[in-house]
Amino acid sequence: MNQKKSREYIRKRLHQFDELFVRSEEEAQALAAQCRVSARALIMRAEANSSLPAENWSGFYAALDAADRRAMGDWREKLRDAMRSFRRHRRVALGGLFLALALAFFTLVPAGRAIAERVFNYVITVFDKQLEIDQAEEKALYDSRGYDVPEVLTEEQIAEYGYDEDGNLIIMSEPVYYDSIASFEEKFGLDAFELVSDQLTCTEVIEYNHISAGKSLRTVYRTKDDLNIYVIEEWSQGDGASIGFRGEIKQKTILDGRTIHYAIDPADDTFDGFVLLENSFLGIHADKGVDLDFIWSLLS
Repeated sequence: MNQKKSREYIRKRLHQFDELFVRSEEEAQALAAQCRVSARALIMRAEANSSLPAENWSGFYAALDAADRRAMGDWREKLRDAMRSFRRHRRVALGGLFLALALAFFTLVPAGRAIAERVFNYVITVFDKQLEIDQAEEKALYDSRGYDVPEVLTEEQIAEYGYDEDGNLIIMSEPVYYDSIASFEEKFGLDAFELVSDQLTCTEVIEYNHISAGKSLRTVYRTKDDLNIYVIEEWSQGDGASIGFRGEIKQKTILDGRTIHYAIDPADDTFDGFVLLENSFLGIHADKGVDLDFIWSLLS
């Protein structure tokens, strides 16, 4: 198959290559138009699940390589635009559930295998206004091969989530609500991050479970000025993440020596921050008007 035919085949059938990654032909077309990295990841997953020999896939990779060469120079801007688009889409689709989570903690391309038990060992790479989070050994493989490792779901993961009435694999289970962080910790034996201050009131504690991303806990805190601080903690099963910021990314040492990457959104003056903890990812978003010094005092 030559490059032209491969390119057309990809464009018309992208949504069929990985039903876990895209839900419709329209979404596949949007991904293909906004970020070719996603197309490459889908091709790799299709190849991994196929019994066809490697030479049968060479036309696909040649087409993607040619497109990458033509697009060289503006791919970072396209990636940032794609992340903004995903952020807006998710806000609408979830009806405000992740309102201004603006962390953009929405994985564009899962980077790595979703394995149930692994050492929590991640690295962060900063590209202008983009953070790339990868498992250390996965990053080395990515650097040497130039593409993501195909994601593999274990039989245990599939059995835990099951299928819906239409026969589709359930990707995210129903959220679970708690009256306190302590109740969540007692149930799972996890030490969850908590903001402690007499100037804050915890208003929401919600657990989410994603078949590949793992378990996460979303907490919302209300200040005395009726402003919100949102916290997401994720106990990842192996996936990395692409996190987009609209402001300049800065660094600060917090929590006894850990580094937070953060930015102030120039459009709405909100705060977004991300830090790696001992066994989890932690993201913090604060409404406009929340004093930056107050945030640092919470993370001291």
